[in-house]
Amino acid sequence: MTDPSSPPAGPAACSAIANTMIGHFATRLEVEARRAGGSLDAEAIRALAERFMAEEGLRFAPALQRSWDACTQSREAAQWQSSRAHPFDRLLTKPFAHLFPARRGDDGGQGVLSRRLLPGFHLAVDKMIGPALFEQCQRKAQAILDRHRRADGSIPWDAVHADAEAHALSGDVLAVDGATGNFASKNASATPGTVNITGITLTGTDAGNYTLGSGAHATSTAVITPRSLTGVTGITAADKVYDRTTAAALSTGSASFGRMASSSGCGAPTTL
Repeated sequence: MTDPSSPPAGPAACSAIANTMIGHFATRLEVEARRAGGSLDAEAIRALAERFMAEEGLRFAPALQRSWDACTQSREAAQWQSSRAHPFDRLLTKPFAHLFPARRGDDGGQGVLSRRLLPGFHLAVDKMIGPALFEQCQRKAQAILDRHRRADGSIPWDAVHADAEAHALSGDVLAVDGATGNFASKNASATPGTVNITGITLTGTDAGNYTLGSGAHATSTAVITPRSLTGVTGITAADKVYDRTTAAALSTGSASFGRMASSSGCGAPTTL
């Protein structure tokens, strides 16, 4: 049972601090308004708000920090609980889980790393191997958990981590051997365009243990820069009678280009 005399924790603490600060500011507004004859203009309210934040900010700083830390710990705990529903994620983090801060019920200890890196870590793995393969690994990890699940539904994680198949799943040697990429558009643009990557093949000593689904693909972005042209010829200028200007009448009907500049230094002449 929660002690009613104890201060709120987590999100409730943030709400309590916010309500307190708003209440204090409203009281200050009332006091200053009475001093000014019953009202304050926008400039006076802005100046009062700046003074209030400078004064009360220092006063509330320790409480705000404690509240932030409590919210952060609650969020990290929720993220870790979420990872239990994704067993492959937890198998991947086991080798460095001892670097997290100590907490009852998990493998933390040294406190060198923050659990806040876990969502980004799992997202990076998903992007590197592709969602199809990542989901396949999740299913294999779930099968390992089901094999060790106790009658009451609990999971003996020590036994799971010691399982030879779990070791192989999180430590397999697997890499992308080849793939084909095609821009969504052939046109040059300063804006990066989408590159669709298909035909992904796997390699590595454990590649035979995995298959890529029919929808396995990836995307990237890159820029197609305009090709440089050199040696424009065939543009002719017409004679004219003196008219006190430098303008010249041109004929471009026979214009052509020489070699198109390229990394290999070769290219065919092109006529417009």
